[in-house]
Amino acid sequence: MHGTGRLAWVPVSRRAAAEPRPAVRGPERAGDARTRPVGENAPMTEPTLETARNVAEATLAHASHLGIKVSVCVVDSRGHELVTLRADGANWFTAEVARAKARTAAALRRDSGALDGLKGSYPELFRLIGGQLPFEPTTLPGGVVHTGETAWAVGVSGATPEQDVACARAGLSAA
Repeated sequence: MHGTGRLAWVPVSRRAAAEPRPAVRGPERAGDARTRPVGENAPMTEPTLETARNVAEATLAHASHLGIKVSVCVVDSRGHELVTLRADGANWFTAEVARAKARTAAALRRDSGALDGLKGSYPELFRLIGGQLPFEPTTLPGGVVHTGETAWAVGVSGATPEQDVACARAGLSAA
């Protein structure tokens, strides 16, 4: 096929395709999840479903104590949703706002309200960061990061910014 300008597809031998590929291990992959130990001795890096539920329930209990109706969302370190709950009587849109706050905090490893300075000082940077995320980031307060081996987050929406943050922090205390 030389000189024709076309690509030629060469079949891979069955033997080569069946051979196992060696695992890549080394300092460049030390933090990769594929090289971490598994089982009972593995370090817990993400919240379990039980932890996420406990955080969400504690958040709603604190909100109830304050006499407010909110939604809460708990996400893992990649911003993937684990639990979202909307209290009876909370506005319909609060669940999605709580999800955006939590995802923003997890993705940027900062409380969502703390990002207002970044957006104000460097709006172009904030826009470029947002363009690389699969969701629209927010600077609304109420997304709070749980710091530990990995940073995961809880987002709360439905009350004042100060109350949303207080409820999120109260929920994280149950982690």
